[in-house]
Amino acid sequence: MFQEFDPSDKNDWLEKVRKAASEEELKALFSESADGFTLSAYYDHTDLERIDFKDSLPGNYPYVNGFGEESFPKFRAAVRIEKFMKASQMIGEALASGAEELFVTGDHFGNDNELELLLGAVDPSKTPLHVDFGESNVAFAFILADEMERRGIDPAQIKGSIGHDYLGDLAFKGNFDHSASESLNILKSLLEFGNATLPGVRMLQVNGARFHEAGATPGMELGFLFSQLTEYVDLLTDKGIPAGQLARQLQLHVAVTADDYFMSIAKLRALRILWANWAEAYGIDGVFPQVHAVSAHRNKTSFDEYNNLLRLTAEGMAAGIGGCDAVTLWPHDDTFRLPNSFSLRIAGNIHHLLKHESKLGQTADAAAGSYYIENLTDKLVDTAWTWFTECEKKGGFTAALKAKYIQGVIEQQANREQARFNEGKKILVGANKYPNKDEKLSQKTERVVARVDMKDELGVMPLRTKRMAENLENAKLKMESGHLREEMEEAEKDEE
Repeated sequence: MFQEFDPSDKNDWLEKVRKAASEEELKALFSESADGFTLSAYYDHTDLERIDFKDSLPGNYPYVNGFGEESFPKFRAAVRIEKFMKASQMIGEALASGAEELFVTGDHFGNDNELELLLGAVDPSKTPLHVDFGESNVAFAFILADEMERRGIDPAQIKGSIGHDYLGDLAFKGNFDHSASESLNILKSLLEFGNATLPGVRMLQVNGARFHEAGATPGMELGFLFSQLTEYVDLLTDKGIPAGQLARQLQLHVAVTADDYFMSIAKLRALRILWANWAEAYGIDGVFPQVHAVSAHRNKTSFDEYNNLLRLTAEGMAAGIGGCDAVTLWPHDDTFRLPNSFSLRIAGNIHHLLKHESKLGQTADAAAGSYYIENLTDKLVDTAWTWFTECEKKGGFTAALKAKYIQGVIEQQANREQARFNEGKKILVGANKYPNKDEKLSQKTERVVARVDMKDELGVMPLRTKRMAENLENAKLKMESGHLREEMEEAEKDEE
């Protein structure tokens, strides 16, 4: 372009840097990811030469750019059920605020009257309804079909998903709700029922986001997700469920986090490459899972909670740029209270701003051609495949859990990350950096977020999800309680 300048390449620039920089500054140009591969501060077009997917197009193998030409996610509003009247109201408000899909979650779906109230707020033939009611998921699928027929709606028109994932429950509860063989038979029956009666409802989910919440690296999250998926397919094909049918009834969940923004983009792109390779091995052609990105809880804080809005914005961007079918941005106050109308609306508006005002929805795979993200995607694919093959060497997902392999590597990583947070090397603004010293957590904490119910008899050591700021928050709450007790005692003395 500029004939008066001699041409230069990456090595020329690096040589200039070596001469100008100190040894310490040179070391700072390289860093190691949590998954163990090296990241550079400088990439150029030559770093794309070894990448075999760099010229791929949206909708084409290996799908790094998206399963189709349109990749901006639908907004899936999340509504937690604690009081059914309130949940019904929240569903109506979410739809009025532009929610394109609904994600309703709770321990159960209530009695007949409460269920009627809940379903009365939404028409699943127009708005996809995704639910996770724990042990009640299977019952809900049958009740949903009956309720739609009662309303005169063809069940085949219903869109959405049921959050059934008994292998995931094993990892996080420590055992199955039923025996292993009975759990498999229940899933088989659910898939057959769904295929015949509710073909638009995906009956199986594999939730990689749960591994992230326990402290897994991005590579671990993807690797263990595919290990779990592989076990499902192997078990179900032996039961007569074709792999292609299972793929049509499948939903994959992954976490997006502002804590690692570029890695979240790369993770969604790497997921599709891994799917392409995995599906090819099973002879699945042209059938794709539904990919649902979920904003992480692990990096959220009860401290200075409006900082969570900024984190959610970065996470919504990562989902939009990385590409997925739907995204759920959990409201910013979900860590310490049941989200209200305001917080649910603001979470939705983050998505709407990104799509309509920032124009992210007008470009398919905005990250394509980025030297850094393309290399990050490539390395993440290799790393995830390594974690996957390590599980396979141990006999598969369940065997790896029984051997405490998955729990062990995740716990080690979670401890490393927690130590960095405790030392102030990993920063969450408002929590361990620039805290609001006048803030009183006890004045705004309205609920304790429910923990996963552990089984009485453990078949495997369960994984535990935990936010990085939890210990700090609990310590502050304890201190505030102590001060409040002292103030009350002083007041009683004064009255005497």
